Amino acid sequence: MVSQIGTWEATLMAVRSKGRRKLHREDRLILWWVAPADGPGNVLHVISEDSGFNVQYALEQAAGQGLLAIIGREFPGLPDAGGCWIRVRTPDWDSTAVGPGFVRRLIDWALTPDKPLLRVDWQGVPIACGDEPLN
Repeated sequence: MVSQIGTWEATLMAVRSKGRRKLHREDRLILWWVAPADGPGNVLHVISEDSGFNVQYALEQAAGQGLLAIIGREFPGLPDAGGCWIRVRTPDWDSTAVGPGFVRRLIDWALTPDKPLLRVDWQGVPIACGDEPLN
């Protein structure tokens, strides 16, 4: 399947579901799993079946320093999602025990259209975007 996005075409691929947990939200299948990170720790992967919603959250982040990496093109409040990875500050969540409840809370927050968003770099340092001032 090929999808036209802007001026380039992207091939949509099915998401592997074997060995991954499943959640249903608003008639959509969302898959999630925890995998080792490139560095220390683990990363929670959350992705919709069509790959439109695709985020990663490093587990056990320090309070006030949590960030979410947006990979997919669907993220309310970020019209430029789907290109380069975008990282945003998250609310303080206790991610020491990850289960369906935690994943639902993350998905609900991410898909809320009018939440305040603070873009950060890969180290969690706030970055300016266009006319937006640094907080």
